[in-house]
Amino acid sequence: MIIVYLISSSGLYLFQYYSNEIDKKYNIKNTTNLNNYSYQTLSLCIFSFITTSLALFIMLTLLSNISLYNCILISLIFSLPFFGIGVRFKTFHDDSRWIKGKDRKEKQEIGYNPMYYFYLSCIICFIGYYQIFYLTHLEDIIILIILTFICHVLTISPDKMNKYLPFDNRTLKGNILYLGAILILFMLIFTQIIPLEDFWFIR
Repeated sequence: MIIVYLISSSGLYLFQYYSNEIDKKYNIKNTTNLNNYSYQTLSLCIFSFITTSLALFIMLTLLSNISLYNCILISLIFSLPFFGIGVRFKTFHDDSRWIKGKDRKEKQEIGYNPMYYFYLSCIICFIGYYQIFYLTHLEDIIILIILTFICHVLTISPDKMNKYLPFDNRTLKGNILYLGAILILFMLIFTQIIPLEDFWFIR
């Protein structure tokens, strides 16, 4: 268990160790938000925990009867939310908090808080991809993979989608509308494919 703990936390330790070098390149210590942690710092902290997927793989391999193939798949699925937010830390950045109003003056909004998008990413990936292990029809598997992939991409790409939305998803109201719409879309289609009694977390 000590080895598993060390592996799961090694990414965070490395991030802290090289934080000065990372800061020089990406200005991660720019603390402009209310919690005194920059969004980009939170994004990279989330990314650093991707090593927990390796720890999960070791635990599954040693402590369960799951096949090696499934252990690898589960670990990869587990790592997706961490990876998705982490690699897009330039989107989940303090700069997203500043919006020009109609008077062309910049005002501070909530922006793209990486934690909110990380939580939704976890919900989508864990529900969608893990459900595949319980499906038997190829058509349902393909549809669910496509649905989960699209919703995950939408979750980690709010800046790209903001160009096509009738509202600004960097505001608090825009965040609620955007994240809520993705979750509702995902659950509506998901429940059409999978009956409630067959959800993996209910069985």
